[in-house]
Amino acid sequence: MSRPTPPPLSALRRERRTQSINQWIFLPILVFLLAGVNYISWRHYRRADFSLNQFQKLSGQTLNLLKNLPGEVTLTAFLAPEADATGSLIQEDVQKLLDEYKYRSGGKVKVELVQPYLDFQAAQKLAEKFKLTSNENVILVQYGDRSRVLKVAEMAEIDPGAMMTGGAARVKSFQAEEKISSAISGLVQGKPAKVYVTSGSGEYNLNSTDRDPAGYSLLSARLSSQNVELTPLKLGEQEGVPADADAVMVAGPKFQFPAPAVAALQAYLGKPGRLLLLLDPGAPTGLEGILAEQGVVVDADKIFRKVAVLSTAGLTQGVNEETVGTRFSGHPAIQWIENVGGSLRFGPSRSITIGPLLGQTLAVACRKKE
Repeated sequence: MSRPTPPPLSALRRERRTQSINQWIFLPILVFLLAGVNYISWRHYRRADFSLNQFQKLSGQTLNLLKNLPGEVTLTAFLAPEADATGSLIQEDVQKLLDEYKYRSGGKVKVELVQPYLDFQAAQKLAEKFKLTSNENVILVQYGDRSRVLKVAEMAEIDPGAMMTGGAARVKSFQAEEKISSAISGLVQGKPAKVYVTSGSGEYNLNSTDRDPAGYSLLSARLSSQNVELTPLKLGEQEGVPADADAVMVAGPKFQFPAPAVAALQAYLGKPGRLLLLLDPGAPTGLEGILAEQGVVVDADKIFRKVAVLSTAGLTQGVNEETVGTRFSGHPAIQWIENVGGSLRFGPSRSITIGPLLGQTLAVACRKKE
């Protein structure tokens, strides 16, 4: 006796069966896709800083430093944040910044974290080696047999203003990257780059107070943190430029340079050496010939910038001696300014003309807006 023929599936049952089959087919495909995406993201991932303060973003200078490290650098965070207000406020930012150093170094930077109250034995060893106390907040930078201790309290400027009204203190400026990169550079190089700054012809003073407009003490302090040492140089008291000079800077002379001093700078530049001339308009110095030999003619003019002036008479137009450079070349020494959308502000300035014969060997690093 033959079996009875089952009744035909209704349209609704056929649709449900089709959906069920599709789901079972799609499930392994989805698992395979997720596994593939996870594998690709594991092999090829990128870090980005999306925080508002951008404290963990490394500058182009630091990235270049890490790229050219000749050996391994160890950064050890010795942190007891409850010991001081600054350490408590920036501890997390400092740790994330150290992780960024590690990630961007291509394996050349090793990062360690030691908390004195939790890692007692490790903390004791470091304290004995670097003469630390258990309540210090420091970053230890080690390269080979050289080391440097950086205080976390000096890595940020804190604005306590809000605390007076019942609010919380805030970080006014975060300087951890500058301190850490300077320490790494100093340890790797072994000695700071030495830049001699001429004196005796009315140049800017390196030893002035911070508020002295004719002084470079702030510049000297800033460059010192970048492992650059500024040293006064009186060419009239010694023969030529010292052999250990990495560069010579002439900062705004007001009087004529003696002929022997000009000859000494010409001889140094011919080695070849590095010479930075900051020449104010309207003050002949005798150094113009050095630039002319390199194809640069210093024009006898002065640049003014149009500005809006708000006075009792309303909004009027005036002029300002300050020159703002906003157009930059691709030169590595200055390209980073354009990358961060910055500008350069100069004091009284004049134009220059590039000689046609030597123009191909020169690069104009910065131009003002036309």
